[in-house]
Amino acid sequence: MLFINHASVDKPLADLLRDTLILGGVPENIIFYSSDRATGIPTGEDVREQLRKVLGERGLVIELISSAFLRRPICLMELDGAWALNKSTYPIVIPPLDHRKAINQLGEVRTGILGSESDIDEVFDELNISTFAKRWLRSKSSIVEPCSSWFQSAASG
Repeated sequence: MLFINHASVDKPLADLLRDTLILGGVPENIIFYSSDRATGIPTGEDVREQLRKVLGERGLVIELISSAFLRRPICLMELDGAWALNKSTYPIVIPPLDHRKAINQLGEVRTGILGSESDIDEVFDELNISTFAKRWLRSKSSIVEPCSSWFQSAASG
């Protein structure tokens, strides 16, 4: 079971990650992604209580670490909650945030980076996403170009 932790302003990139995971073979029903009604918090539910409950149920928490993430109390609360619950976490630094700056705020933790095509391959290899080669190539191509555009626009504005 996966929990995708991200800042709301990073939703377009989180959408790409979720879609790429699904295209790569991860079943949608094991992904908790709060920015999508289909995989997030049901209408009428208490957000903090649902986050606490779902976080406790998930086996892996993927954090999209951006400058916005580091400024959002709810993102940091989810990150701290995952660590307190001894959950497996996979923090991914999102450019233009500098890896060193992320480490300075988070502590000495190894992170993945979404940057180049080889960085993206490394992230998915480390997540042990087992896919068919053809499906992986198709899903990877769906994230590489949008990621590059996202990083360029974030760096310029």
